[in-house]
Amino acid sequence: MQKLDQFQQLVTDFCDQMDFVTVYIKEAHPVEGWMIKGVPYKITNHKDIEERIRAANILKKAGSKCPIVVDTMADDALQKYAALPEGLYVIQDGVVKFKAIGPSSYNPDAVRKWFEDHVTKGKQ
Repeated sequence: MQKLDQFQQLVTDFCDQMDFVTVYIKEAHPVEGWMIKGVPYKITNHKDIEERIRAANILKKAGSKCPIVVDTMADDALQKYAALPEGLYVIQDGVVKFKAIGPSSYNPDAVRKWFEDHVTKGKQ
């Protein structure tokens, strides 16, 4: 959630041209594992879908401006997109056109540049 504000600005700036969705996947920093110190929330490894939904609601309460869906307990989205701990994807007509998998490559500004180069200028 470190770059949530930048992502939220992307949603605000491009929501009339693109559809946005957040897929909440397996918790990358659970209490029982590699937890980041100083975060205001304590999330455990999800034991069932209800726990995963409750964890996703933390993101929603943080002010998410786009729909949030929750990955299956089999981690289907995580497996398909290899987005742990986070990732940004642009998918057009079922084809991945851009991806930035974090944490080091998770860069909302790179997505902004892609949008500006391909969407706002009418390129496909």
